[in-house]
Amino acid sequence: TISSVTTAAGFPVLVATAGADGRVRVWHVPSGKLLTVTAVAAEGAGMPALSYYAPLRLLVCGDGAGWVHVLSLARTLSAVHKKTAGGRGGPGGTGFVLPGPETVAQWRAHWAELSSAQAFHYDPAGDA
Repeated sequence: TISSVTTAAGFPVLVATAGADGRVRVWHVPSGKLLTVTAVAAEGAGMPALSYYAPLRLLVCGDGAGWVHVLSLARTLSAVHKKTAGGRGGPGGTGFVLPGPETVAQWRAHWAELSSAQAFHYDPAGDA
């Protein structure tokens, strides 16, 4: 089951999905190929919340046990860019190994399932 879908800004051909199996998958839309799978939540915890924060290339996920997981897509997006630059083909090509998202932070935010998680910019100087 896919819980949520988001596209990566600057790379509109990529989609990230999160499902009931607790894994985040990154897909190449034109080819329909699965590029990477990353286990984030415990099996059966599910991932009902997913959003993408483009300025920092972060996926913010919420799982069924109330945990927030922040994943960096920087290496993943850089690898896709290098592979597709100069007309060398799509990221689903033979021999292409894509690094998966890296967990940069996680914490328990609720004692029950998260229904949404959204990253946003905060500027303390601008909000004074």
